[in-house]
Amino acid sequence: MTRTNRPPPGRRGRLPDQAAGFTLMEMTVVLVVLGILSAVIMYSTPSLDPAAGARFSELRSQIRYVQLRAMKSGTDYYGLKCDGATYYWAFNSTAPDTADARLVLPGASSTQVALADKGLTMTAFTLYFDTFGIPYSGATPTKLAAPLVINVAAGGVNATLSITPETGFVQ
Repeated sequence: MTRTNRPPPGRRGRLPDQAAGFTLMEMTVVLVVLGILSAVIMYSTPSLDPAAGARFSELRSQIRYVQLRAMKSGTDYYGLKCDGATYYWAFNSTAPDTADARLVLPGASSTQVALADKGLTMTAFTLYFDTFGIPYSGATPTKLAAPLVINVAAGGVNATLSITPETGFVQ
């Protein structure tokens, strides 16, 4: 009996399977779409003055620092207050205006940080954190029901810092 090299019955007339991959057309379309998306994103993002960006980042870090101090201390409240005109400061009581309760923030040389020295303007706010890091606001600590929004301006650039209820995450 002789054996012939014929394809199996269901494979008659088909070419062998080709290697899988992307065609040149598919690659071109993907590159064009990525180029368009990057151009849109680049031109829609406002340019940020590096000094202003550093000030906003410093303020975010100071808010996070106060939250961590509250969580590690076991004290009822730690917080940050801004009078909206001249100063902002950290404190560790329910009476933020008491001089004895004020704390020196990292990078600061005194218990009050002058807005003018930092080149900042800010809306007035009082922010407290409890031992769980949960944020509170107001003259007497009231748990946040909505994000606390702090408007900040530095070097002609405006930004909004938002403190999320329950977690105290600063955006």
